[in-house]
Amino acid sequence: MIYIKKEFIYKSEFAPYIKSFLLEKEQKGQLKSDMLKNFMLEFDRFFQEYNITDLQITEDVVLQWRSTRINDNDRNLYHKYLAWKHFCSYLCSLEIGSYIPRIPKAGRQNDYIPYIFTAEEIQLIF
Repeated sequence: MIYIKKEFIYKSEFAPYIKSFLLEKEQKGQLKSDMLKNFMLEFDRFFQEYNITDLQITEDVVLQWRSTRINDNDRNLYHKYLAWKHFCSYLCSLEIGSYIPRIPKAGRQNDYIPYIFTAEEIQLIF
């Protein structure tokens, strides 16, 4: 199996901050997968599409982003809000005042309930 490494190219006004944020996470050993990079790419594209250039992220910006996420389930939104919280906290640490959103309770736990087939159902399948 060939694994092709995905390139993450950030282009918004936030690009240098996103890159330094991800680098800091990586140096702390907190960047184990591409999930956060993908979320940041989504945010970056949102910033570009909605022409958001003010580095101070406001509550309105987060609410505007949320209104675009009509197909995300509670679990995905929970993780994306965590990404917002960490990124906005990072901006605040750089003295760029930003709104730090609350994390929704919905989606915190995986609500998947597996279905266990009976012996009869398995027999019918085979």
